[in-house]
Amino acid sequence: MSPYIISKGGFKVSRVTRTMAHAMGLEIYDSQTREAITPEQARAQALDKAAYDQNYECLFEDESLALLSHELVTAAESDEDGVAQICEQDWTVDALELMRQANSPLYAGLDVGRKVDLSVLTVLERVAGVFYVRGMLRMSKMRLPEQEERLKRLCQCRQVRQVCIDMTGLGLGLFEYAQRTMGEHMISGINFSSSVSATKVIREEGANRQTVRVTEAMAMEVLRVYEDRRIRQPRDWQLREDLRRPGKVTTPAGRVSIAATRNGAGHADHFWSLALALEAAGGSVAAPFQWQTFRLKPKYADCGL
Repeated sequence: MSPYIISKGGFKVSRVTRTMAHAMGLEIYDSQTREAITPEQARAQALDKAAYDQNYECLFEDESLALLSHELVTAAESDEDGVAQICEQDWTVDALELMRQANSPLYAGLDVGRKVDLSVLTVLERVAGVFYVRGMLRMSKMRLPEQEERLKRLCQCRQVRQVCIDMTGLGLGLFEYAQRTMGEHMISGINFSSSVSATKVIREEGANRQTVRVTEAMAMEVLRVYEDRRIRQPRDWQLREDLRRPGKVTTPAGRVSIAATRNGAGHADHFWSLALALEAAGGSVAAPFQWQTFRLKPKYADCGL
């Protein structure tokens, strides 16, 4: 077998990944214990899986396929006071106090995981048309009743208006319990496997479809918010990596859809939590409230109503 591959430009390229080098006899050592480990173990220890893949396995990201570009994500990152503290496993006192001090309504989205994926709860405040991430909680390998308890603590903040929960699979049970204890006015849910009418954003792209997967509609809403520079978020490598994970996939029939690749770091849990929070704030899939205005009949005019 030739040691070279031919690039798109017609050049010979030699590629030796860490895994290939290990198979040829190269030793890999744990950075702490200095014991010999395998490439799989080395990758599992890496905090940033995408960076590891690029640095050691020659797996480079294709910027043209990512839904959110590095430029869009970087532009949204902010060091302003009041942008969220990201909590691990439970809310901190400071994080809850920050959300209690919000001057505008808060909207939250919960992407539910259990053993493999993280559960991520994101809280947004909309100020003058801009969404500020005011709270974010990551929960790893946590039982659903404990996740519900943390959701209750958030909903005790008077500023919280709506929470949208991923009710796909095991998320359905958490959604039903949360809706029963916190009320239908507070808790709504979205089934990620369902379809909805094509949104205005998708129709404007020239897609000749009456319905789309709900995840595609939500992802396009996230893209629109980032393109319009209407979101501010804290600097965090896990959040940044997850936001970059969903990509645009073109089928043989020419249809463009949204897909999020799964790797050892999860399944774009932060991205979908943010998308659910935007839906809670009245996104493209379904507004959380519906209302109808009416006029009182003349005979009630003197009732003082």
